Amino acid sequence: MHDEGGPARPRLRLGDVDRAALDRLTRAAAAACGAPVALLSLLDGPEQHVLSQRSDHAPLPERFPAVADLCGRVAAQARPVAVEDVRRLGGATDPARLEAHGVRAYLGEPLLAPGGGVLGVLCVVDRLPHGWTEDDAQVLRDLAASAVSEVSLRASLREARRSRETTRSVLATAMDAVVVMDARGRVTEWNRAAEVSFGWAREEALGVPLSSLVVPPEMRAGHDAGVARNAQQEPSGRFGRRLELEAVRRDGSRLPVELTMTRSDVDGEPRFTGYLRDISERRALEDRLAHLAYHDPLTGLLNRAALERDLADVLAAAQERGEQVALLYLDVDDFKDINDAHGHGAGDRLLAHVADVLRAEAPAGSLIARHGGDEFMVVLHGPGVGPEHAVAVTAALRAGLAAPLVGTGEQVRDGVGASLGVSLYPSDAQDAVELLAHADAAMYRAKRAGRGGAAVYDARTDDPTARLSLLARLRRALADGALELHYQPIVDLRTGAVVGVESLARWEDPLHGRVGPDVFVPLAESGGLVVALGELVVDRAVAQLAAWRGQGLDVGVVTVNVSARHLRHGPLLETLDAAVARHSVPYDRVAVELTESAVMEDPERTVPVLQGLRERGVPVSVDDFGTGYSSLGRLLHLPVDGLKLDRSFVDPLPDPRAGAVVEAVARLAEGLGLYGVAEGIETAEQQRLLVRAGWRYGQGYHLARPLPPERLAAWARPRQPAPSPAS
Repeated sequence: MHDEGGPARPRLRLGDVDRAALDRLTRAAAAACGAPVALLSLLDGPEQHVLSQRSDHAPLPERFPAVADLCGRVAAQARPVAVEDVRRLGGATDPARLEAHGVRAYLGEPLLAPGGGVLGVLCVVDRLPHGWTEDDAQVLRDLAASAVSEVSLRASLREARRSRETTRSVLATAMDAVVVMDARGRVTEWNRAAEVSFGWAREEALGVPLSSLVVPPEMRAGHDAGVARNAQQEPSGRFGRRLELEAVRRDGSRLPVELTMTRSDVDGEPRFTGYLRDISERRALEDRLAHLAYHDPLTGLLNRAALERDLADVLAAAQERGEQVALLYLDVDDFKDINDAHGHGAGDRLLAHVADVLRAEAPAGSLIARHGGDEFMVVLHGPGVGPEHAVAVTAALRAGLAAPLVGTGEQVRDGVGASLGVSLYPSDAQDAVELLAHADAAMYRAKRAGRGGAAVYDARTDDPTARLSLLARLRRALADGALELHYQPIVDLRTGAVVGVESLARWEDPLHGRVGPDVFVPLAESGGLVVALGELVVDRAVAQLAAWRGQGLDVGVVTVNVSARHLRHGPLLETLDAAVARHSVPYDRVAVELTESAVMEDPERTVPVLQGLRERGVPVSVDDFGTGYSSLGRLLHLPVDGLKLDRSFVDPLPDPRAGAVVEAVARLAEGLGLYGVAEGIETAEQQRLLVRAGWRYGQGYHLARPLPPERLAAWARPRQPAPSPAS
């Protein structure tokens, strides 16, 4: 495993390695490459130590695992090794021995030390033949570089404590910028990475106050005062901690850095060592995810979560100033027919065109959002807004949409037909929910009147009596248990095995026939029935799971959706306890799905409930991830086990930008130790791309539609589950 003629291998102390950091890398490697096993091993003299592994198998031994021959080849050659099928290997390698340990395919990348030599090997392994792609190799290369950076930083910290001479040698090879200051804040050491990061040569930096080199001007006085204070006192709590700060380059540009500071004494004088890591790429990813949380990826408009957030602020400001607000609710006519006739690509171009028209024709400062599917919202606010103004803007939007939309090499249709409904605050509604509902009612009245129509809400024609009648019938249906549950399978995207089912309420009203959940769930929310609805769903789903188990059918976990109101104000834990006890079902076979807004809006109420679910062993996942998340950092502190990728990120696939987003979210979930489920999978290509991006589980019409219990049982029997996403 060691090439005696190659460069000298760096000596390591395995105790210095942060195994938790390496575990994050191996999890990411397995997820990104779609492999069940990933290993990270370091070389110490003639021995190879497995320090981190992500394995669906039993744990592998720390020394000389089954892949030692292949990893040894990577280390000896100091270059990657890819094996799609070990049965095609020649030479001294024994394929049968490798297969006996579950190794059929292998991809390994050397951990190359900055100063030369091989530190170790990062590899992924599959039990089946695996055609590794260039994307797989690039991901493994990137993760190997991150592992080297982590190991180098740890080695630098150890060497810095040993002696000044050893410190200088380590500084020269460290991948992070390392800067040493004396008690007056003057630079005494400045390594090569610092030269690259900040633009100052070592000779220029030595003896110069660090504050004038990397500290932004507005922070220099505080920095110098802090150095003087720490030179006279014991080390403060900032030493040894990782801090995120802003630094400045020689050319004046700024960059975010992660700083770790240590203090030591040299000849009785304090020395301060700073380890600065450029985190620009990480910040860019966080910013992109934060942007996507409130923007529709196809059109770039605000999404539903952003509209709800901003509309509340607009209404509050209008109330304070005595102004009016107009909400224009737009629904594209015959959109399904366009998709069916010309394909999803033409449909996407049409939606993007609608977004462009809204941007061009709506007054400056308007809120413009894609509410979902082919529905758009325009919110008019500020001085001068009123019924006449809203009607004039509606006419301008309809005129803009009437222009022919031309696709790639063909005319898709003569303009875009859209039905618009208008509702005004405060004359038509007193809050955001009512404003949306009334604009929706007006839009449906316009649609019933004919393609391309518009209507302003009118209480005389948009009669609330019908709503009250429907609410009364829903109350009776809940009391009689007349609602049914259908179940949509969640499957392992690689094997097709069912790992769970999501319970979905269905209502057949005697007067109106089937009423969709998009109608009766908001009705239950506004009519005070959502807790009763949630209790019915929980008990019915747990009872059905018990019935299937009694029939010898294992569908994995059954998932129930819990509303924000039920989570914050309803007896969710008591409801679940009663159902589990009544039907003798283990807690860990019942999963709970919550929307991002339900989790985030009132953490003082929701977090104790989530902790109660975790104490019972109930898996909790965040539904519609990416559509309402306010702070990525808060996800770290919530007791949740998984997340479900919203279909709005899956729909645009195979668009490369959408592919980059779903891969980034998969890595985020893997790095946080969360299981992930992608929803809305409608094509085989989307399934393939999601697997390639690192998604293990998914659901959607391509896999299976929601089914009543009997049909679900027939569908699931030949697809007995692999380990569930919550296990």
